[in-house]
Amino acid sequence: MDQTLFSVPAPDSTQSPLVETHPGQLRQWVASLPYASPERVAEFVIANLSLLNRHPDRVKDRAELMEIYRMPSTRLCRIPIGKRGAPDILQIRRLLTEMAYGYKHIINECLNNRSWLKQRKRLLHSIFYALKFLALEQFVAFEGYDCRSRKSLSEVLKLYALAEQQNLHNEIIDDHDQAGDETSTISHQTKRIILVSLLDPCHLEPGEARICFDFLNQYAGKAKFGSVTATGDAAGRFVIDMSGMEPSRPFDPDTSPNLDPRRYRRFSLTSVSKRIHRAQQKIAMNGEEPPPGLQHLPPEEAILILRRILKSWHIQQQRGADRQNRPRRVAIALGVTSIHHYLQTLAIQNESSGDSSFSVILNGNLGADYAPQHKSFECMQVDQSASGVALQLQLSQSSSPQVGQLLLITASEDENSSDWRIGVVRRAMRKGNSSLELGVQFIRGHVSPITLRTPNKGKEEQPGRRALFIDRGHKHRGSVIVSRNSLELDQGYRVDEQTPDPVIVPMQLAEATPGFARYRLKDT
Repeated sequence: MDQTLFSVPAPDSTQSPLVETHPGQLRQWVASLPYASPERVAEFVIANLSLLNRHPDRVKDRAELMEIYRMPSTRLCRIPIGKRGAPDILQIRRLLTEMAYGYKHIINECLNNRSWLKQRKRLLHSIFYALKFLALEQFVAFEGYDCRSRKSLSEVLKLYALAEQQNLHNEIIDDHDQAGDETSTISHQTKRIILVSLLDPCHLEPGEARICFDFLNQYAGKAKFGSVTATGDAAGRFVIDMSGMEPSRPFDPDTSPNLDPRRYRRFSLTSVSKRIHRAQQKIAMNGEEPPPGLQHLPPEEAILILRRILKSWHIQQQRGADRQNRPRRVAIALGVTSIHHYLQTLAIQNESSGDSSFSVILNGNLGADYAPQHKSFECMQVDQSASGVALQLQLSQSSSPQVGQLLLITASEDENSSDWRIGVVRRAMRKGNSSLELGVQFIRGHVSPITLRTPNKGKEEQPGRRALFIDRGHKHRGSVIVSRNSLELDQGYRVDEQTPDPVIVPMQLAEATPGFARYRLKDT
């Protein structure tokens, strides 16, 4: 009986009449798919491919069939997640998993064949594409903040170990998705997904996982596998469990050399870090364009992404304050405009009647210019520390915050509504299939709502820009938070409230996320 070396679905008891096993007919079927509706294409391909992967008999032309399925599957993967009419994350993950199953079937057939050494090219081809689709599935899981799901990464490491054992890991594959021969190897693509996994994907902002996945492809070959028993500096080095059973962890010179070298490997990204640091300096110091993969970003935003990559790899963050289990319902205002409106209205109410301000978040009439950006809802706060809180909410909520968004948290209606804090979502993690846990870091300092206007050069009144001034208790540490792309560096802006000064001048972009931009201010 054949041995199943890599996991594949159990075969169906009977053959489905809908399964297509003839390459010519499958090509016609693929050509007739409704590509104007990517979601329907995904449904059709998943349905047919799953039948093929569960076929009860041996499929003679499986390799050719998988090559035909590769075209629509690759096309669907290029569509940004969340785009209108695009397949959702679960559909894409299912599609990629089924593609990997198909190639793992071929690998198992090769290894169970007594003369499989004669099929070396077929084995190489199948390992590469199984690994490629598993790496894509893992990356899409990271995009959806399913950071604990490491099944695909585990399979990638097992496939790499097989390729290395058969000396196939550095063989070049003709893959049209790759820019050059140096990236079209099993070794390169394995290192690429490992580099992304070491970024701590739960802390990546929307779209950032895809940016990093594309950007790091040019540097992945510089990362090195080595013996875990070797001594040396821990900086930029990790321990990888090649069986995939344990998550990666930082290399420890005192304890890591004692691990089983047949199972564990040392993974060094020092050379990658040096090149990224050099690219960052060229942008900042020499005014050069961002490197490939980041060229669509403004230089200051490219610098911030490169800085976050290096920080994720080299700084192991530790909790600075103990968590307190304090579950309660809270109300959330999302975005600069909604928070500005809440704080401004709260100040007016406190000056007049002192009525409850809870309704300001959920029912406040923001006017025509506010309406499109006014997002608010209630959710559960599950615990709290001095520096932040953890929130849990349903994925079905339409206004679900994502990493990098600004929000205001206040007590629910039956509690003290003046108990509010402003923070930034720094981490997001799926909890099962229906809920999302957010880690929110509080903003330190006193927050004041202000309105900025460009100096009036004519008689027309310039429209105001809602902003939040952060006073950290020292004039040199003040900053202002605004919506993305609403301020220019070295441009003076008049402040209606005269806080902190009648005119402020942004001098440096300190942080940029999909939800806001924070600028340091020039001394006046």
